[in-house]
Amino acid sequence: MTDVLCVEDDDTVRTLAESILQTSGYATLSASTIDQAAALIESDKKIDVLFTEIGLSGEVEAGLRLAQDARKHRPDLAVLYTSDQAVTDGMKELFVENSFFLPKPYTGDQLVTSLVVHFSLRGQDAARIPELPKQLPHSRDHA
Repeated sequence: MTDVLCVEDDDTVRTLAESILQTSGYATLSASTIDQAAALIESDKKIDVLFTEIGLSGEVEAGLRLAQDARKHRPDLAVLYTSDQAVTDGMKELFVENSFFLPKPYTGDQLVTSLVVHFSLRGQDAARIPELPKQLPHSRDHA
C-alpha cells in the first residue's frame, strides 16, 4: 500500500484530501504544520509520497522548504505540491527534482490521477500504486 503524508493547514481541505486518498486505497498520515510534518518525516513511519501545500501558515514557501528537507531524510520520497496561489518561476526553481504540481481547486479524480501518474513516471513499484478507480465518491468535491 502507498502511504501519503498530507500537509495542509486548512483542516477542511486536509480532511477531504485524506478521505479521497483513503477511499482510493492509499494510507494517509496528516500534518497541519511544518513541525508536525517534520516529526513524521524524521520518524520511522512509512511514507512514500509527500503531498504538501506550498504556502503553509502564512509562509509563502514553507512547503517548498519542507520538501527539500524531507528529501534529505528520505531521498526516494515522491513529492506532490499543491496551491491555490500562482506559482512563480522562482518557486518552481525550488521544487525538488522529479516532483509534480497540482493546482487548487482540484477534484478527487485529479488528485488520484496525479499520484498514479507521478508514481509511474518516477518508476516506483507498480504493485504499490493503487489503480485509478472508475469513479470516486468525492470526485465532485473540490479540495
